Amino acid sequence: MTSEAVRASPPDRFLLGPHRLAARDFDALASGGADVAVLRQLRASEHSQRLLLLRTLLDTVRGRLDAFGPLPTADQAWDLLVQTERSDAAQVAAVLDYPATGLWAALTLRRLRGRRFDDSPLWVEVGHLHAIAAAAAIRAGLSFRTLLPVRRGIVVLPTLGHARLPGLGPWETAELVVGDRPPRLVTAQHEVFCADDARDAAWLPLSTITVEPDGSRLRAVVDDMDPYRHVVHSAMPVPLQDGERERWRTVFAGAWRILARDHPDQAVEVTELLRSVVPTAAAPRFLAGSASSGDAFGSALLSVPDGDIQLAATLVHEMQHAKLGALLHLVDLYTPGDGARFYTPWRDDPRPVGGVLQGIYAFLGVTRFWRRQRVVSAGNRAAAAHFEFALWREGVRRATDVVLDRPELTALGHRFLANLSTVLAGWLTEPVPGAVLRLAQAVHDDHRSGWRLHHLRPRDEAVADLAEAWTDGRRPPADALHAAPSLSADPKVAGLAARAVLVRHLLHDGRPPRTWPPSSADLGRQVRGAIPADLAWLAGDAPAATAGFEQTLDRAPADPHAWTGLGLAARDSSDDSAALALVERPELVRAVHRVLSAGGRVDPPARLELARWLGRDLRVRSSAREGLAQLDRSQGHRVDVAVRPNPAGGVAGGWVIDS
Repeated sequence: MTSEAVRASPPDRFLLGPHRLAARDFDALASGGADVAVLRQLRASEHSQRLLLLRTLLDTVRGRLDAFGPLPTADQAWDLLVQTERSDAAQVAAVLDYPATGLWAALTLRRLRGRRFDDSPLWVEVGHLHAIAAAAAIRAGLSFRTLLPVRRGIVVLPTLGHARLPGLGPWETAELVVGDRPPRLVTAQHEVFCADDARDAAWLPLSTITVEPDGSRLRAVVDDMDPYRHVVHSAMPVPLQDGERERWRTVFAGAWRILARDHPDQAVEVTELLRSVVPTAAAPRFLAGSASSGDAFGSALLSVPDGDIQLAATLVHEMQHAKLGALLHLVDLYTPGDGARFYTPWRDDPRPVGGVLQGIYAFLGVTRFWRRQRVVSAGNRAAAAHFEFALWREGVRRATDVVLDRPELTALGHRFLANLSTVLAGWLTEPVPGAVLRLAQAVHDDHRSGWRLHHLRPRDEAVADLAEAWTDGRRPPADALHAAPSLSADPKVAGLAARAVLVRHLLHDGRPPRTWPPSSADLGRQVRGAIPADLAWLAGDAPAATAGFEQTLDRAPADPHAWTGLGLAARDSSDDSAALALVERPELVRAVHRVLSAGGRVDPPARLELARWLGRDLRVRSSAREGLAQLDRSQGHRVDVAVRPNPAGGVAGGWVIDS
């Protein structure tokens, strides 16, 4: 594995041949699926990627005295890896291919190149290579001695566990002695035995989750201790308590049962790719967080799941990221381009082309999951699955439309999206119950309108021309009405999913919206960004919702959430022109209203009247609405729990669930 080892070995022992992906396998991946052989090709390519990354790191630190400090050189750690590989190559691969190892190598290289800061000395970070080599050698049964870095009283042996050595300074060393007895860490104050059967209270082994319902098996490490388990920064161990660990096991067993029984193809992907689960802080219901990194192939950072179905969908989502991350290590689907940022229905912030592609692919897998889940579910779960399917197929369609013609895409990028779009086109024609479909449309439009209000700024001259036309009693000038806004990202954007969360509460729990929460004063605390007028909208009381959103805007004229709510209420009241302007160009309505309300005007225009005036002449690209219009014409599958429009709610607002 070192250059010396390559020269000393048989000619082809360590040569890395090119990884080739057949066109049919590329197309299968682009369509969202892949068989076991292709998944294992991706794993093999990631192993080569890891070896090249480590070799680059070794070459970069060679000759840098600040990279070693009191530790042996990186070459000595590499030599131990070479020795271990000759004894048991599988154990070396197990540690080198471990997701956190890839993150460590990538983060350390970025630091060495001046692109990242960490508060630890460089030798502590580079010295993690000694812990990696030691863990592989222990797994292979070798005898050796080495020094390891101690990070704030903690020594981690990747894939094995960690030891606590209190009383030391923040950055120290400990000697690891591996021989006839269990491995032990030694300092002037400590001797800690690092073996699961040593029963040393200072040593905590890494735990795993293994579930085998109906004979199908899933095994994953629960990594709560590796310093490089997180995506963008190093972290100290935060061991799960027994009750927390049992909660994870229980939910994992349920999620795996769902995948293995009802989603066998996606279950295979989880089995082949998932290596570790990194628990993160709990999140509010229906806002569970997850993350992954192309540098940590096979890892998923997960907040405590709401339940088994949500975890199953999240695992599918993260394995989609894993597949695409590995594919992007083999081929270029896009170039950096001009740095443009775009809207995506699953993020509150503007995203670059690469981020849009990642989201498209991840939510293609999520859509596939809910497409099947709605068929195998009953009652409230079926209604919720229909909602998620309708919401995310439209989200993937719209995001694909955004980047399909972008110059950043390579020829392979175009081919990738063309295959993906073919699959999606079939799904867009599949029926969904009408009431659930309208909820999905409302949630989608709500998020997009809120995003526009946070991030898009109308041209000043266009706003001035429109304000002047209103004052003069003229129709809106077309060039001002259709002038493209500029992007000015709002770093404080939050809460765009508030109404989606409320809808999910309704669908999952089957309770009339006016009974939740018990007090409207608690609403904002339980669902971030929600206001009492949202409950009126959800109940189908369009006049009350309109009054509530207007009252909020009287107090806070720029409030994005109230502006988007006003648009949804206008749609429910069949105020089509006002709804069109407030849903499609809310930033323009708000900006013109602000100008017309400034300067001490006695009678500022009514918001809905102004929106109606703008909406009558507003032209929207037909392709931007085509998908949902097509969906609206479809008739639904039968659902055991009836989700129907409230007659008091107008054309599209208000939902009653009959359990």
